[in-house]
Formats: sequence, C-alpha cells, structure tokens
Amino acid sequence: MERTIVLRCFVVALVLAASSGFFFGKDAAFAVAVGAAVAGGNFWLSSGFLRTVVVPGTGRSVGNWKRVLSFLFRYAMVGVALIAAIRSAVRPVFLIVGVSALLIAVLSSLKLVRSEGQA
Repeated sequence: MERTIVLRCFVVALVLAASSGFFFGKDAAFAVAVGAAVAGGNFWLSSGFLRTVVVPGTGRSVGNWKRVLSFLFRYAMVGVALIAAIRSAVRPVFLIVGVSALLIAVLSSLKLVRSEGQA
C-alpha cells in the first residue's frame, strides 16, 4: 500500500513538475521535484512506524521508544533537507507544491486504503 501511494506521489509530482516547468520555467519544475522527493521519501520511510501507532489492533512493540526516536530523527532530517533546499535558491512556493503531491496521492488512494483495511 505504501509503495502504491509513493508511486502515485511521484506520478502526481511528474505532472506538477512538467506543468510548472512549462508555465514558470526550469527552476519551478526543479523545486516541485525536490518537494515531492522529500515528502515521498519521508512517507515511505515513516510508514512502518505510523502503521504500528495509528492502525488499531497491531499492538505495541517492545522497542517502541527506539522507533519514536528514529521517527523524530527522520523529521529533523526532513527539516534540514527543506532548509537546505530553500537556502540553495529553490523557490519555496513550488517546493510546497511538490510536497503537496503526497497529499494528492494519499487522497487519490483513499479507496485503496479503505478496501485494504476491510480485508
């Protein structure tokens, strides 16, 4: 399921980057691609932890504090990546558009998530 959502995120990002590149130039397309890569990568890496915390009935694991620490470290790394992208002259508005590609992919996968949860 996570793989499908990440794949959809990158397809949406490709469409957004192509249209941004056509209308606003190469810099906008690059910023959209960077934002989608950061969001998609973070989602893919964090999905296992989120499943154990959010999905009911999976139970808590013994080393849960290590997973929480790993999750927080990943978020700190995402923050560092976003700050580095903004400081390297990536256009922030288009970076946000790229990050929102994950939201579009999750919303488009809602039916898939509901059907998998009932199975």
